[in-house]
Amino acid sequence: MFRRIGIALGATLAGAALTLGAATTASAATPSAAPVAAPASAASPFYVAGRFVNLESCQAAGHKGLAIWGPLWWCSLNGNTYELWVH
Repeated sequence: MFRRIGIALGATLAGAALTLGAATTASAATPSAAPVAAPASAASPFYVAGRFVNLESCQAAGHKGLAIWGPLWWCSLNGNTYELWVH
């Protein structure tokens, strides 16, 4: 008798948990008006380490920082300044 009650109670609780889980997933999948940030896995491993007025100063800073960020860096023109992108 206790075994049957336990099985029935377990089945009821499992059904309720599945229903709640499905409702939570459905509400999470609904689009919202607020912008959603990109997941961490989509983030770029590169970042801007500095902005410079000319290409020569940007490249000089890139060479000086080799011990910090390694050989993966470049200078990119953005507007009228150069950005030093590093890994």
